[in-house]
This record gives sequence, structure tokens and C-alpha cells, in this order.
Amino acid sequence: MRGYTPERARKAASKFAISAIKYVILTGLCFVILYPLFTKFVIVLMDQRDITNATVKYIPIHFTLDNIKMAFNYINYTQSALQTVGYVLSNSLLQIIACTLTAYGFARFNFPLKKVLFLFVILTLITPPQIYSTPLYFYFQNFNLFGLLGDNGINFIGSAIPTLLLSVTALSLKNGLFIWLLRQYFLGVPQELSEAGFIDGAGHFRIFRSIVLPGAVPMLITCLLFSVVWQWTSVFYTDFFMPGNQLLQSKVGGLGQALMMLESQKTGESNYYFASIMNNAAILLFIAPLLVLYGFMQRYFVESIDRSGLVG
Repeated sequence: MRGYTPERARKAASKFAISAIKYVILTGLCFVILYPLFTKFVIVLMDQRDITNATVKYIPIHFTLDNIKMAFNYINYTQSALQTVGYVLSNSLLQIIACTLTAYGFARFNFPLKKVLFLFVILTLITPPQIYSTPLYFYFQNFNLFGLLGDNGINFIGSAIPTLLLSVTALSLKNGLFIWLLRQYFLGVPQELSEAGFIDGAGHFRIFRSIVLPGAVPMLITCLLFSVVWQWTSVFYTDFFMPGNQLLQSKVGGLGQALMMLESQKTGESNYYFASIMNNAAILLFIAPLLVLYGFMQRYFVESIDRSGLVG
């Protein structure tokens, strides 16, 4: 055969083996990620008789959508989802604005203790929030802005104000990661663009708004997506600063136990199977908006990851 040599055969076999290993690894990762979601979806479509039937594995015999309807009503999904969307978007937008300005400052300006301060930013990535949760609680319980609000201050516990203040000051959930990602992007923007703006008479803010920021849109959207997902799924700050809130993450987290207690009060025994089905249905309703959001935004996500790899 023309052009056939043992060396080429070895290279082709090696290339095929590497590709096969990659596909096996990717298939395994997809299985690990999607299998729990698949099992929850199957359980939600089953009647309680299918749950207790050992012969039923993945295909329900008594197919039903009533479980989704009941879970929808139990968690008051529409009202809770609207409250959660408002809470998450307000915090996420404030986070991204604050982190963008902070990251640009670290990337473009020189000031005393710059490296030390950025080290503190990185340390926030490995510091569990439980370490400083108690001081934060007492701080917002008697919030006093440099002594301007009286001796006792104002009690903000029970409202969304503590999380909003943390977001607007770039101290909220995972903000250290957003500052690091955005700083890496801003460092990759050619300095010549800023110098050309200075020559044309533009100031620092005009250069940031008109030259640097438009190219950072994919990275900003990615950080916003991460922020929305973490704010949507996190219950640490919401339950800590707003006990008894009506947000989705809190309702879904306690639905199973609440239903078991309710059934126990009515019948004298806990219906574990019913509580499990309702809990799985509520989880699917909870993550559905995130799946829709990712479906619309995945192009920006992939583009930002690719670009950050080039300039990082």
C-alpha cells in the first residue's frame, strides 16, 4: 500500500488509543453527572406502588405527573421562585459590578501593599465562611456605620440587607474567585489600547468603560452565571441572615422532613416513600431554571473559558 509504513501505523494506533481513552473518560464523567438527575426524574414519574415494587427499576408501571403538581403546590413554587429570582439577581449583579471594579484596580493600578491585599483576596477562596460567620452575625445585628447610627445601631438580621451589603463591597460568596478571573482577563488586555485612549484624552473610567469592558462581556457573563448558580443553591447566608425566609433553596431543603412530620401527625407513622418522591420532585423544579439558563448562556460560557485560557 502506497505511503504505508510501520511508523505511520504506530502513530495512527497511538492517536486512536488516546482518542478512545478520552471518550471513555468523558463518558464516565457524563454518567457520574447525569445519572443522579436521571434517577430523580424516574422516581418523580413513579407512583408509590412502583417505589415499593422491587421489579420496577427505571421504567414506571404506573406513570404519573401528579407528583410534580403536588410538589409545585407544596413549596408554593411561583411565589417562592419570583422571590428567589429577585434575591439572586440583585446580589449577583452587585457582586459582578463590585468584583469587576476591584479586579480592574488590581490589574491596572499600582498602589501600596497591592500584592499583600491581593493575597488576602486569594485567601478568601480557601477560608470557609463558617469561620467568620459569628462576627458577621453580631456585626449586622448591631450595624453601626462608624458610630453614626447611635449606640445600639440597626438590626439587619431577618432581611436581605446583610447579603446586599456583602455583595456591593465584594465580600460575598465566592467573590475572591470572580476577582481573580477578571483580573487575569484584564491583565491580558494590551496596555497599548489604554495608552491610545490616554492620547485621545480619555480618562481611566472612560478607558475602562469604552475600551476594556466591551471585550470582557463573555467573562462577565461567565462570572454572573457562576454567581447566580451559587446564590441560587446556597443556603448558608440565606438561612443565617434570614431565618424563616420563603426562598426556594430553603423550602426545598426542608420539604422532605416537613412532609414526614405532617404525615406522622395525621396517620401516626411517617410515609418515607411519599416524602422521598416529593423531595425529588421539588429538587427537579428547583434546578429547572438553572438548566434553562445554562442552555441559553452556554455559548458565552465556552467562549469565556477559551479566552481566559489564552490570556491567563
